[in-house]
Amino acid sequence: MTTDDAEGATFGTYDYRKAAHETANHESVADGFRKIFERLDALYELASPLLWVRQRDLTQPVTLSPGDAQQLAELLTAIGHLSYHYTGHASVLRDADLAPPGWDVLHRPQQEWREEHALRSWRAGEELLANRRARYEQAIAIGLEYLQRFATLDALVTHYFDDRYTYGSPVPKDPPEGTVEAWAVAARQAVPGGDELAVDVLTEAAFWQRARQLGADLLLGQVDEKKAG
Repeated sequence: MTTDDAEGATFGTYDYRKAAHETANHESVADGFRKIFERLDALYELASPLLWVRQRDLTQPVTLSPGDAQQLAELLTAIGHLSYHYTGHASVLRDADLAPPGWDVLHRPQQEWREEHALRSWRAGEELLANRRARYEQAIAIGLEYLQRFATLDALVTHYFDDRYTYGSPVPKDPPEGTVEAWAVAARQAVPGGDELAVDVLTEAAFWQRARQLGADLLLGQVDEKKAG
C-alpha cells in the first residue's frame, strides 16, 4: 500500500503509549468496560472512510490519497491507544490482590489512589522534620526549587511515581539525571552534614511543600473529611 505525495502534507507524531497510560490511570476499570462498545463504534466510524479498500483487488497495490493516509494513521493511532489503555486496566485487575486494604480497584481510578498515597506520604515526610530541621530545610528548599517546573498536581504526581530509578528501592549513589533520586541526592550533598539526612524524608517533604503551593493540602483535607463522615 502506498500514498500519493502531496507538498506540505504532514502527519503529526503522537505517543499513544504515554497517553494511554494517563487515560487509564484517570478512569476506573468499571467505567472503562462500560464505555468499550462506544469506543469500538468510534473506531469503526474512524475506519469508515477507508472501507472502499475492501472492494479493491488486494492482490494488487492500492494507492492512498494523502487524506486517506492521514485517516489510516489516525485509525492506527486510535487502535494503539485503545489497546494500551485496556492493557492498563487489565494490569490493575491482575494486581488486585496487592491493592491497599479497602481500595476499590474496580470502581475507583488508579490516579485517585496515587494522589492520596502521594499526598499522605509527602505530609508524613514533612511531619518527620522535628530533628535536624535546619539541615533538612536547606535540602528541601533546593528540592522545592527543582519541583517548581511541575505546574499541576497531575504533573507532580507523575514525576513522583514515574521518574524514578526504581520506585521503593534503595537510592543509588549516582542516580540517572531527571529522576527524583537525582535531585534529592544533589540537594543532600549541597548541605553541610547532608549525609546524615534521609533522602526519603527530604523528598517527601519537598513534594508536600510543592503540593501545598498547588493547593493540594485542601484536596487531601476534603478527602479526610469525607472518610471521617
